[in-house]
Amino acid sequence: MIRVDPAAKGTHRDWLLFVNPASQLARENLTVRLSCDAGRTWPIAKLIHPGLAGYPTIAMVGKDRFGVFYENGDKSSYAKLTFATYRLSDLGAHC
Repeated sequence: MIRVDPAAKGTHRDWLLFVNPASQLARENLTVRLSCDAGRTWPIAKLIHPGLAGYPTIAMVGKDRFGVFYENGDKSSYAKLTFATYRLSDLGAHC
């Protein structure tokens, strides 16, 4: 989990991003979530990798961009490492 803008004042300081596999059965369906209230609720979610994915790391890579580094692969193994960047607007909603 990361704070979107640690230097922000007011309500923008409460924005948090979190990434994890959104399945209860396996490490799959990697999803990024945005909280507008310091983690009390997570109303905004976007699937960024369907299928097998795990061990994600998230970091801000610009004022309005974040990057996610994670393992992924086919049905039986994590054979690939991926780093992808996104704009906050890619989440489809804002606080």
